[in-house]
Amino acid sequence: MNIIDVNNFSFKILIKQIFNILIFCFYLSSCINPDDIKNGSYLRISEGRNVLKNKNQEVVRVKYPIHIDENEVFDGKNKLYLWDGYGKCDQTEGQSPMFIMYSNSTLKNVYISNSPEGVHIAGDNVKIDNIVNLGVCEDAVSTGIHSNHYNIQIVNSTFVNCADKAIQLNKGVDVLIKNNKFILCHIPIRVTVVQNVKVENNYATGCKHFVNNGPRVKNLEFKDNHAACSNFTYSREDNSVSDLVYEVINKNK
Repeated sequence: MNIIDVNNFSFKILIKQIFNILIFCFYLSSCINPDDIKNGSYLRISEGRNVLKNKNQEVVRVKYPIHIDENEVFDGKNKLYLWDGYGKCDQTEGQSPMFIMYSNSTLKNVYISNSPEGVHIAGDNVKIDNIVNLGVCEDAVSTGIHSNHYNIQIVNSTFVNCADKAIQLNKGVDVLIKNNKFILCHIPIRVTVVQNVKVENNYATGCKHFVNNGPRVKNLEFKDNHAACSNFTYSREDNSVSDLVYEVINKNK
């Protein structure tokens, strides 16, 4: 075997080794259990799906939106709330939410399933903490288009299988989106006419864009986020965004 043949032989072996490594890495990444990712709710996706499958005593059937009144803390006590009212789990706009939150209210410790529009925010000083939406229909969390609401916190929560968006912020001021987990969500976060938004320590995988902004967004800050999206950086529809503080998202978490 001459020197050229040896080099060709070695090159072929190297290519084969690289290919095997890539296949192995892909296999590992595809086998990662979403429940093992540290971000998001401490409520396990697998346990919620098991409750949904077995329809046990942890299931609460909801036919009409639940109003979380001013100064109220709604603690779901880790139960699964299953929408059983009018509407479909699709991309039809204007359907009923499962929860409507008013000023100074908190929603926490709850699984949500089959809710056409998840949670509607209709007040100031609202906090969503430790919820799991097992299958986002239209939007899991959204604000209206007519009124600004101040001081919104969406933290420690998990959103799974979003055909479109998980969080849709149409209007708002002083928003914190922190320590959430987005699994197979097309666009985890969309902000339109919003001011002072902090997106911090979130994880997303199986997405197109991690964050998408519309018109007139001001003071948008990213910090310590991790995303494995087909376009994992930042989708901008409006270049007039001011005071954008953008830290490169770590894709290799």
